Formats: sequence, C-alpha cells, structure tokens
Amino acid sequence: MMIPFDTLPATAEALRQQFGLPGLSVAITLGREIIFEQAFGIADLETQAPLTTEAILPIGSITKTFIATLLMQLVEQGVVSLADPLRCYIPEYPHSATTLRQLAAHTSGLPRDAAVNYPMNYTIGAWPASAGQIPLEWYAPTDVLLASLPTIELETPPDSGKVYSNLGICLLAIALERAAGQPIQHLLAERIFAPLGMTSSELVFSHRQLSPALAGRLPPGYVFTEQGCLPAPSWELGCAGYTGGICCTVGDLGRYLAFHLSPQPSDRVLTPASVRRMRPAHSSGDAFLGWWKGWHAGRENFGHDGGHVGYLAVALGIPDLQLGVVTMVNRFNPARFENHGTEIARKLLEILAPQVAALPQKQFDPAALDLHSYEGIYTLAGGMTPLKVESAPERLTLSWLDRPYPSETYLPIGPDQFSPETLPIPIPLLTFTRNEQDAVTKLSHALFTFTKTTP
Repeated sequence: MMIPFDTLPATAEALRQQFGLPGLSVAITLGREIIFEQAFGIADLETQAPLTTEAILPIGSITKTFIATLLMQLVEQGVVSLADPLRCYIPEYPHSATTLRQLAAHTSGLPRDAAVNYPMNYTIGAWPASAGQIPLEWYAPTDVLLASLPTIELETPPDSGKVYSNLGICLLAIALERAAGQPIQHLLAERIFAPLGMTSSELVFSHRQLSPALAGRLPPGYVFTEQGCLPAPSWELGCAGYTGGICCTVGDLGRYLAFHLSPQPSDRVLTPASVRRMRPAHSSGDAFLGWWKGWHAGRENFGHDGGHVGYLAVALGIPDLQLGVVTMVNRFNPARFENHGTEIARKLLEILAPQVAALPQKQFDPAALDLHSYEGIYTLAGGMTPLKVESAPERLTLSWLDRPYPSETYLPIGPDQFSPETLPIPIPLLTFTRNEQDAVTKLSHALFTFTKTTP
C-alpha cells in the first residue's frame, strides 16, 4: 500500500478552503525524511502573491519545545541538572523549591503569566474583538519581568499537576542563558538550528530583528473578525521572545519534528535516550518536557501548537510510526483561538497513519540493547517491595524479594521497553528510565515507578 501523495495536495487545498485560510503550508515527515512539502493559497491578500514553502512564519509557543530541548542538551553536558533550583540561576526568584524540570514540564505551580504581562494577555483578545479600536499592548521587557519576580506567587503546589505556564518557560530560558553564558538566540542557532540543517530559522524578540535574508520572506498575517479582516501588526515580543520568538519555514520545523520522532546516535543535538526522556512512556508516570501528549488516529501522539497574532503553526507526531505533520497558516484570531492548523494536521494524520502502518516497518534489533545495564534491585518509596532484575540471553527476569510471586520473564520490544514472554501480542509492561549519563535509574511496573538502589 502506497502513501497517497497524488491525493494529498487536493486534500490539503480542500481543507484550506473549508477553513477559509489565506495560505497553508504543510510538511509531512517519515523517519528523518520530509516526504511531502507544499504550500497552498495566498501569502498576501493585497497582491495575491501565492504562498510558497520558502515563506518564514512565526511558530509561537512551539518555541517552548526548543527551550526544553536545549535544557536536555545542557543536562547531558553537565552544565545544569534537571533537579537544579531555579534560584541557582535567577536569585531574584522567590520560591526555593522550583526546579528546572518542573518548569520544562509545566508542573512548577506558576501562573500562566506574570502580572506585568496582563495588558498583553487582555489586549491580544480585545484588539481583534474591537476591530483594532483597543490598542494592542506588547509583553513587558525582560528587565521589567525580572524586577517583578519578588511578587510572583505559586497558584498550585509544585508537581501537583500540569498547568501551562508561559512564565515558567520564560524563566527556564533565562536560566539556561545565564548557565551557558550566551544569549538564547545564539544557543539555539548553534546548538539546534545548525546541527539539524534549519538554515531558515531564527529566534527574535521583535519583527525588526529578523535578518534581511529572512525578513523579506515573511508574509502578512491576518485576523478575521465579524467586522472584517485585520492585517496583523509588526510584533514586539519583549520577554515572550523566550517562549514564542522562533520564525522558520515549514521544512525547517519538519526537520526539527523528525529529529524528535526518530533520534539517531550520531545526532549532535541530543542522544536518543534524552529525546525519550522528554516524552517518557505513559506507564512511567513522568511528565513530558516541553511537548504535550495526546491520542489521535488510534495512536498515542505528541505535539505542540503556537499562535501569533495573524499566524498559527502546529507540529504533531505519532512516535510508534515515526510519522509527523507540520502545518503553518497566516490567519489566526487569538480572541477565538481558531485552531484550524491543528484540525488540518489531525485530519492528515487520520489519512496517513493507516497507510504508514501498512508499510514494511524497520524491525527493532534486541541485540543492540545492553541487557546487563538493567540488572539490579529496584524499590518503591521507603524501600518497599524490592524487585530484582536479572539478565539472561535475549531476556530479563523479574522477581520479588519479599513476595511469594513467581518470577516473570520479559522480552525486549524497544529501547528500554519489555513485554512479558507469555503475551502473544507484545505490550510494554516493563519500562526503564535513564538519567543524563544514560544510566538506568528507574523501572516502571504495574503503573508504579521503582528506583534502582543497587548497581
């Protein structure tokens, strides 16, 4: 069965027209390859110039996943640790318990944004609702945000749940900037954009900061209201540049998504183990870092969207198929959060997932695993219910040291994933987690997480 490349353009164009979008760019990835890349519709309603795949568009909050990726890279290199308190890098921050991991996972308990950014969060909806009569106010400068930190209060206890926080990722980015001793835009350009071949990508804090080579490729954005169509204004992101300042082509964002769907040992950005730590197995109980997880087309997926006044971008992937879809549109009304880009990405995944699942899949090689690395004693909190993991040729044996349960044998079915030997259909019921040194530290079994206590 073949991927329906012949019908994809017509499908994408029909969806663009259905949602009344001026322009739509689509990239589809499989493994590390972009297998489809095309633009549809209009870039400029005044000149009727067509949108092309060379267009540069803002990706908004998808920038947050880049900050989380940079965090994991600095963790691998020993510059920071996930358990580091934020106050190690931003001493003016008042809460000692907040860690870098909590910020990346949106579990810090911080509010969605700082009080100094209320005017932007209000007028970003009031401006289009009033057809431009209420002036749009931009985010506070970084120094103003930092000066306000002593007044910041947690809204929920840390690690009590996942609550989306622009403020949290902004502070994480500032902390990484200070830890690495370079501006965030330089860190991303050198450590992520360049290694992944994202040659048309930049992080900027203002529309005026786009390099001349890219500025001329930015099409107008549009906000549709009951009163008509408003052209999007030039932006001044202030401190929000840390969380939403990346602009790039649909192909560049596709290359980034493909990296997260199919990391390779040779990658210079992150090791495969660190990529997996950003989106751990559901049974581990750990929170995703940067990304959000969901379920669509009958499969677990992960992704993120990002809205800018007049623009919307979406990156959505199905990891077990290594299949990804990126959509970018030059229409977005933040007062309504009309997420047509996500609707299109999901529709395309519905069409493509069965086709890709029917293709011959690259088989996992169990011989590539070092089974000895999983051996040891694992316990629950307080040393309860010790489990012993032993390795044998091509399998692991799990036994209980304080329970009369019979030992179980597990076969490898993926990196750090094992299925009971007795099951006719493999299911990852035994999963392991690694630290930044790639050492196994935790085991997930029966929806409980055990910590390794002996090597």
